Amino acid sequence: MKKKEIKMLIKSTMNAHTPDHAPFIDWAKVDVLRAEEPITHPSRVWFSPMKLSLGFSLIIVLSLGLFALLSNPINPEIPTGEALFYDQQEVLSVSFVSTASLIPAFDQQLSVPSFRLLAVDLSPIDRVEPYLGMIENLLSQDQGITSTIIPSDLEDYETKLLITTYDLLGNSITHTFYYNVEQYQKNDDEETFVIRGIMVLHGTTYQMYGEKTIEDDESILKVKGFLDDLNYIESIYKVENDESLYEVNRVNNGSLVSSSIIKIEYDEENEIKIDIEIDSITEISTYEFKYELDEDSPTIKAEYEVNDLVNQLTHQAEMRIRVILDEITNTTSYSILVKDDENEEYEYESDREVRTDKDDKDEDEEDEEDEIDEEDEEDEEDEDNEEDDDIIDESEED
Repeated sequence: MKKKEIKMLIKSTMNAHTPDHAPFIDWAKVDVLRAEEPITHPSRVWFSPMKLSLGFSLIIVLSLGLFALLSNPINPEIPTGEALFYDQQEVLSVSFVSTASLIPAFDQQLSVPSFRLLAVDLSPIDRVEPYLGMIENLLSQDQGITSTIIPSDLEDYETKLLITTYDLLGNSITHTFYYNVEQYQKNDDEETFVIRGIMVLHGTTYQMYGEKTIEDDESILKVKGFLDDLNYIESIYKVENDESLYEVNRVNNGSLVSSSIIKIEYDEENEIKIDIEIDSITEISTYEFKYELDEDSPTIKAEYEVNDLVNQLTHQAEMRIRVILDEITNTTSYSILVKDDENEEYEYESDREVRTDKDDKDEDEEDEEDEIDEEDEEDEEDEDNEEDDDIIDESEED
C-alpha cells in the first residue's frame, strides 16, 4: 500500500470516530442527581500502632526529663566565699563568733584532767562560766562587729575573713577565718551550701565546718569548731515558730554533754538582751543577760532560774558580773556578786579566759624580747669562747 493511500485510510478512520456535534450536558439534571447521592467521608485512623508507640515514647521522655529537673535542679555557679558571707552576713557573723568564743575555753577545760563536764555538783555559776567570753562579745555589739574580707595568704583557702568584736573593757578581739565554699544550691528562694576551712584564734588553729540545709521547710545553719573529730563546739541557727535562735552544743568524746539555747533580742530601749537556756542531765538553767554601766564600770547583769531535775527544786537569783584588772600582773578575772531569792549576797572570783588583740601584741613583744635576750646571750657566749681561745693560743705560743 502506498504512502498516500495509508494517509487517506487514517484520515477516514479519524473522521468516522469524531462526532459532528459536541455532546449536550443537562447541568440541571446533574445537580439533581448529585443532591440525591449520599455524602461519605473517609475515616481517619487515629490510634494506629505506630502513632501509639510514638506517643508513649514522647510521654516517657518528657516525664523522665521533668523528674530529673525536679530531683536535681540546675546548680548555679558556686559563689565566692566573700559573696556568700555578705549574703548571709548577719547570721554567719554570730555563728562564727559564738563558735570561736567558746572553743578556746572548751579546749582548756578538756586539757585539765580533773575537769568534769558532767559533774552533778556544778553550781549555776560553773555552768555559765564557759559562756561568759561569748556573752561579752555579743553584748558589746553596741561598739560594733566589723567584718573584713582580705586576700588570703594561704593557698589552700580562697577566702580570709576577719571579724572583730570587743570585750567589756572595750578591747578588740579579732577572729580569723579561712574557708572555701565546697557546695552550693539554690532552689526557688532557698539557698543551701557547705563551707570548710580553719579558724585561727590567738595563734592556735582549729578546723571549721559549716553547712546550711533545709529541714521540714525550715532553714538551719550549722557551724562547727573542732578540737578533733570527737570533741567540738557546734553552733546551730534556726527559725522555730517565727522565732530565730541559736543552739550551742558541746560534744566530748563523741557524746553531747551540754546544750544551750541562745536568743538575742532588743528591748523597748533598743538595748541588747541575751537569753540562754543551758540543759544538762541534772538541771535546766535559764539566764537573762544585759549590759549596763554600774558606777562607770561595765557590768553584765543577769537573772537566772535553776530547775534541779534530781531533787525537783527551783531557785532564782541575780548576778552582777564585772571584769577586774590586776595592774601588777596585768591579768583579768571576773568578780561575780550573787544575790539569791532570800536577798543574801555572795561574791565569787572566777578566772577569765578572754584573750584580746592587746594580749596577743604584748605576748609577741615579749617573745621578741626573749629572742633578743637569747641572741645577746649567744653573742656573749661566743665572745667568751673567742677570748678563751685567744688565751689558749697565747699560752701555746709562750
